[in-house]
Order: sequence, then C-alpha cells, then structure tokens
Amino acid sequence: MAALFIYAALMYGGGRRIDRLALAVHATAVAVIIVLTGFLIAKYDSSAPAPAATAAPRVATAVEEARKWLDEQRRALDPRKPVPPPPPPVAKPQPKRSPAFELVDLRPAKEKRDYDALESEGFQILGDGSLPPDRVSVFRQHAGARLAGKQVHLQKLMTLYVRTPTDTRQEEIWHIPRMRSAPYWIICEVAWMVDGQAARGRVTRAFGGVAADLPRVHREALLAAIDQAIASLVR
Repeated sequence: MAALFIYAALMYGGGRRIDRLALAVHATAVAVIIVLTGFLIAKYDSSAPAPAATAAPRVATAVEEARKWLDEQRRALDPRKPVPPPPPPVAKPQPKRSPAFELVDLRPAKEKRDYDALESEGFQILGDGSLPPDRVSVFRQHAGARLAGKQVHLQKLMTLYVRTPTDTRQEEIWHIPRMRSAPYWIICEVAWMVDGQAARGRVTRAFGGVAADLPRVHREALLAAIDQAIASLVR
C-alpha cells in the first residue's frame, strides 16, 4: 500500500486534485503487475534445477560407463580357463669348473699330434685329440684341485700305442715286465715343473687290440700317470 500512495503522490502531486477513480484504476494495474512479477519469479525458482540434482545424472552416467568397461574386461577372460600366474624363473645350474692353474705347454709339436713310426719300430704316438676328450683337458680337470693357483710348465703329456715286438731283445727298450703277456700296450708318460719341483709319471696298460677298449684303457693309464706325478711332488 505504501507503494500505491507513493505512486499517487508522484502522479497527482504539485497541487493537482486527486481523482479517486483514476487512483483506483492505477492502483489495480500496479497490483496486477506486482502479482504477475511475483508469480513469474516463483515459477522460475521452482523450475530451475538445484545444483545437486544437476550433478546427480552426470555421476550416474560415469558410474554406468565404468561398470560397462569392467563387464567387458571380465568377458574378455574365459572364466572356464583362468590365466595361471607366470612360473617363477628357474635358475640354470652352472657347470662345475675345476680349479684353474696356469699352464705353459713346452712340449714339442711332434708329441701333440698323431705320429706313425716305422713299421719296424712297432709303435705309434697318439695325438692330443685322437681319443676325446683331449689329454690336456683331462689333465686340467684331474689335476686342477691339486695344482690350483700354480704355474705348471708342461714338458711331457704323451701316449704311445706299442705292439709287442717279436724280437725279445727289443723288449728291454720299453721297460715293460712280462711284455709278451699282451699283444699291445698303452704307455702314458707325463712330466712337468711346478714351484721348482719336477713331477714325473709313467704307466703302462696291457691292450688286447679291440678298438672299442682303447679309450677306456687309455684313460685309465693317463689318470694313473697324472696321479703318480702329483704324488712325486715334495709336500
């Protein structure tokens, strides 16, 4: 009502006479305007969504998309065939190595390779690789623990394949007691210097001439000769 009186004062102030009918018409119009304005404001406030109501659909949409992605990942894996965990790494066994020693090979070349003597002489030198594993590898492996950390000057590591001579006088050359008891013999001779000491070994083994037995007989003679030479060293 205060607004109506102010409006009337403005319209009919300044000494003008107030027309009651016009005042009523104008007051009614102003009231209608005020009522319409309030109605529109209230309608706008009720129709505008609250911030929380606006954010809710967005959150729901994001959750639904995440759920769909998880379902796709689950379907990608066959539930009937679960993926097993990867096996733990298996450590490969390291090959056993014999203790090393420094080897200086001073042998003449003739003793390292196969050599056929004259038929009349009745013997043959077997080279390093004629009966695998080669003699140097066998020497390193068999003597490694007992000569570890030393410098070995190898002077002889030789194998002879000897035929028993028909002349009894030649038997004395080979220094083999009862040599006629076997048709063939294997002789392994080894010699080296270590720490100023000389080590020597010589072993003979009877051989019947069967080729299949030669590697076994040779290895037995070689190992025995190496052991004999090591035993000769002064402790």
